[in-house]
Amino acid sequence: MQKGATAALAKGMREYGTVRALSLNSVERWCEVELDLVGEPQPIRVRAEEITFRSEGKEVYIQIGRLESSREWLARLGTQFVVGREFLLPPQAAIAVRLLL
Repeated sequence: MQKGATAALAKGMREYGTVRALSLNSVERWCEVELDLVGEPQPIRVRAEEITFRSEGKEVYIQIGRLESSREWLARLGTQFVVGREFLLPPQAAIAVRLLL
């Protein structure tokens, strides 16, 4: 699952930079990613915690309870626009998550 998540994230991030590493822990419900973002001189770390999934029919939604980053501006953006909101997962990601639920 980690390889699939890394590939999907890398594809989605192509315009903004590259994914260096991704770590997932489904038991403790966290995900951490290290990125090389365009315009940033050093790698950036983002950690999402208290991750929950909700299934509705064939759709699966993700919600992040807490977000930390090695860049204050990114942590603030994440808190404002990501934390506490539900996001619909793409169909392929939903299939993988259903195996864990």
